[in-house]
Amino acid sequence: MMTILEADKVDFIGVDRESGKVVLTISDHLHWNEDPDRHEALLRTKIASYRAFIESGNLVTAYPDAEHRDPVINLMSPGRFNTQGRAVYEELHKELKEAGIELRKGLLENY
Repeated sequence: MMTILEADKVDFIGVDRESGKVVLTISDHLHWNEDPDRHEALLRTKIASYRAFIESGNLVTAYPDAEHRDPVINLMSPGRFNTQGRAVYEELHKELKEAGIELRKGLLENY
């Protein structure tokens, strides 16, 4: 399984059956209470990589079903964000929204 540690790789891609949006998932197994500055740097790098993958057209090349679908980056984490994590998430959410990319978050189970 790929993770947030592999910035140059997309962890998972699929189509949300309900919305029809193409979803690129980040598997973030790190906890925000353990070295939050490193965690922030890794997350920003991974999000930037995903954004470049989407905006360059490489998403459609690698996953043709993505064509004409709205993109979503789905951030899966093992627990709640601390104050720094929430601030980073909100900032990235705003930046991506302005670029036409939705950012969602969810919980990884068994972490």
